[in-house]
Amino acid sequence: MTERTGASNAANIASHAAGCIPARISPKPCVARANPLGVDANPWVHWMRIARRHVSAKSESSPQDVSSNALGVEARRTYSGASSSLAATDDDDDDDDADADSVLVDDDARRPARDDRTPPPRAFRRAARFAATRDARTDAHRRANMANEARRVTFSKRRKVRTTRPDDPHTSTRSSSTTEGMATKTRAPAVGFLGLGIMGAAMARTLARSGVRVAAWNRSSDKAKACVDAFEREDRALAEERGGSIATVGCPSEIAGTCEVTFAMLADPRAAVDVARAYASGLDGAGGGGTKRTYVDCSTVDGGCGESTMDILGRDRVQFLAAPVSGGWRDAAKGELLFIGGGSREAYEAASKHMDVMGAKRWLVGDTPTHAARAKLMLQIMMGNVIGALGEMHSLSQRAGLDSSAVLEMLSHSAMGSPLTTAKGKLMESKDFSPNFQVYLQQKDLRLALQLADELDFAAPITAATNAQYLKAKSLGYANSDFAAVAAAYTDARSPGRSE
Repeated sequence: MTERTGASNAANIASHAAGCIPARISPKPCVARANPLGVDANPWVHWMRIARRHVSAKSESSPQDVSSNALGVEARRTYSGASSSLAATDDDDDDDDADADSVLVDDDARRPARDDRTPPPRAFRRAARFAATRDARTDAHRRANMANEARRVTFSKRRKVRTTRPDDPHTSTRSSSTTEGMATKTRAPAVGFLGLGIMGAAMARTLARSGVRVAAWNRSSDKAKACVDAFEREDRALAEERGGSIATVGCPSEIAGTCEVTFAMLADPRAAVDVARAYASGLDGAGGGGTKRTYVDCSTVDGGCGESTMDILGRDRVQFLAAPVSGGWRDAAKGELLFIGGGSREAYEAASKHMDVMGAKRWLVGDTPTHAARAKLMLQIMMGNVIGALGEMHSLSQRAGLDSSAVLEMLSHSAMGSPLTTAKGKLMESKDFSPNFQVYLQQKDLRLALQLADELDFAAPITAATNAQYLKAKSLGYANSDFAAVAAAYTDARSPGRSE
C-alpha cells in the first residue's frame, strides 16, 4: 500500500513539475516537518522544485529541441545526483556539501535519507513527456494561428480591402481616402449605361450590385427614375457593401466624358444610331490620356445599324463591340444572359469582366458587328416561331374542346417540351401577359430576319407567317405585352385595355 501511495504522489509531483493538473490526488499526502533552520524538511516539496527547475531550464535553453527522451535523461541524471545528496549526513566532507548545494534549494538544509519516499525516475519520465506534449501543442497552436492570419490577409488582399489604424502612420490602404478608420475600397472608373428599359434597368442594377459604379441615362426620365428607385429600395444595401451605385446623368455625352466602358441597350436601330450620335458628341472633350473608349451595343439590330454606329463613334477614338444578348429581364437580374459579340477584340476583352457579371456565357463570333447581329437573329427566328406555334396549338386545343392545361402538361413531358414552352404555356393558359419580352420587340426581330433573308435571296415562309401573327397581336393591343400574347392573334381576343 505504501509503495502504491508513493508512486501516486510521484506522478502528482511530476504533473506539477510539467505545469499540468494531476489526474488524481493521493489520499495520504506527506506531512512537512520543519527543521531548526526554518526550511521545509519534506523531500517531496524539494523534489517538486528540483523537477520544475530542470524541466523549465531545459525548455528555455533549447525550446526547439525539447523532447520527452531528452527531458527523461535530464530527469534521471538529476534524480541520481539528488539521491546521493539526500543520503548525505552531517559528517560529509566539503565536496559532498558542494554536490548537494548544486541540487538542493538551500545548501544549509539537512534532508532525511528516506529512499522509500523518493520519487522514482519513471515519474520524471512521465513529467518530461507531459511537458514535451504541452510544448508541442503550444507550437502547433501558434503555427495554426499564423497560418490562419496569413489566409485572412490573403483574402483581404483579394477583396482589395485594407483596415487602417489612425495611430499607425505606416499602415497604408488601397483606396485614395478613408472614412473614420473604416475599411474602404478602390474606386474604379464608372461604367456607363445607355437605356434603362426593362432589360437595361435589370442589367444596370446587376452591375451595381456587383460593386460597379454605374452612370446611367435614358431617353425618358420616368424610366430612369423608376430604375433608381428600385435600386435604392432593393439593392442599395448590398451594392454599398461592395462599392456599387447608380447615378443618372443628363445626356449621353456626359458618359462619354467620364466612363471608359459604356453599354447601350436600346429598342431598335433608329434609337441605337441616335444615342450613339449623342454619345459621340462628348468624345472631343473626353479625358483619359489618349486611351480609347469602349462602346458595347447590346441592342438587337441589323448588321447595317452596327456598321453605322461604329462609323459614327469613330474607329480611331472608340473600340466598338456589337454584343446583343439572349435572355429576358429575369435572366439579366440573375446575371444569366448570353452575350453574342462581334467587332473589336480589344473591346471584347475590355468589356469581358462586366459581361461576366451580367451573363452566364459570351462569344466573339466575328470581327464585325454584322457577325453578331446575324447570329442573334438566328436565335430570334427560332424563338419567335416556337412561341407562335405554341400559341396556335393552345388556341386550337381549346377550339377542339380539349383541356388545354392537360395538353400543355403533356407537351412539357414530351421531347418537344422546354423551359421556354412550359413558361409561355402557363402565361397563355392564365392569360397573364405581364411583359418579359414584348410583342413589338419580337416582331421587330422577325422583320429584321426577313430583311436579311431578302438580301440573301432566301425564302423564309414559316418566319413570314409567324411575323404576320405578331403583327396581328400588335393590332389587337398587345404590343407592350409579353410575346406569349401572340396566342390572342388566333382567337381575335382584344387586349382588355384596348377599345374597339
